[in-house]
Amino acid sequence: MTEEDLIRSIPVLLEKPFLEPGDKLVCFGDSLTARPKGYYHFLKKELEPKGIELINAGVSGDKTPAALTRLERDVISHTPTAVSLFFGTNDAVHGHGRWSHEPEVAWQTLRDNLKWMVHLCRLHGIRKFSINALPGENEGAPLAEYGYREPHIRATRLAAEEAGTLLVPLDYIFREGAKLHDAERNENGLYYTCDGMHHTARTAELIAKAMLHCWKME
Repeated sequence: MTEEDLIRSIPVLLEKPFLEPGDKLVCFGDSLTARPKGYYHFLKKELEPKGIELINAGVSGDKTPAALTRLERDVISHTPTAVSLFFGTNDAVHGHGRWSHEPEVAWQTLRDNLKWMVHLCRLHGIRKFSINALPGENEGAPLAEYGYREPHIRATRLAAEEAGTLLVPLDYIFREGAKLHDAERNENGLYYTCDGMHHTARTAELIAKAMLHCWKME
């Protein structure tokens, strides 16, 4: 079994594709969204030829409390028809290890902030939303330093459930996938990431494929 097999095993709950020609999608997130060769790069390559406009609203190091303050400028002002939310990586680690000087973002705060983002966008007429579940645990040194982030992973799932949005279950894909590749980790304990937190190009492409599958847009 491969990660592609895991993606194909995810039930598609939509009767019709999430996006259609003429839609404008804002991808709102942190460095996983902002990275030049991140999942956004692969989404854009697939969706733009289908007549869908994409906007990258990722900011490196962003946490959901700060992201809420730029929601109007970076999302709502673009008048999108759809929004994809991908947060949690920084919320889960700040307040710990080298970031212990910053306030911790509790998992309940992450959940509620994601729900507020959806609510505020709905007040402006946006109707299509998708939330990416936070992927599996950190790898290598970040895992040793920050520990496990299970509560924050669950928070992203709860936000999608309670806000009534689509969910892309990245946690399932990479947790189950990690079981297949544990022996393939490098000397630093890395397989899916280049530094323990940021994904390799192959992993970023898998994320895009999972999103497209759940959006019924393969």
